[in-house]
Amino acid sequence: MRMKLLVVTVLALGMIPFGCQPKQEQVVMPETKAFSAEPQPISTGTGSTTDKPPLVAPDTTKKPAKVTPLTPPAATDGKTYTVKKGDTFFSISREIYGSDRRAKDIQAANPSVDPSKMAIGTTLNLPPK
Repeated sequence: MRMKLLVVTVLALGMIPFGCQPKQEQVVMPETKAFSAEPQPISTGTGSTTDKPPLVAPDTTKKPAKVTPLTPPAATDGKTYTVKKGDTFFSISREIYGSDRRAKDIQAANPSVDPSKMAIGTTLNLPPK
């Protein structure tokens, strides 16, 4: 009996809405002007119009900007290592530096070498100790 009274009270107070949907506001978009697909004439400043912009000769007196790499390769002290069968950056780091912590440094010093496709005989630059 108490449960029925509780349910009726809750429903009467509207605390549990069943099947009620919030009222949706209708958004009205402002009208926009239609654009013409036809090209519009361009004023040349002389009082006449033309369908094409005036031609300007390119400036050939400037030299192209020098291109520099975004990330320079890691510094090396001139030492190299030749890849053997089964080598990885980690195994080379362990062999040369006694720890695999320098594997990322070796990889950074050789950005063109894909670690998953290191070919036997590839010469790698070694970062300084």
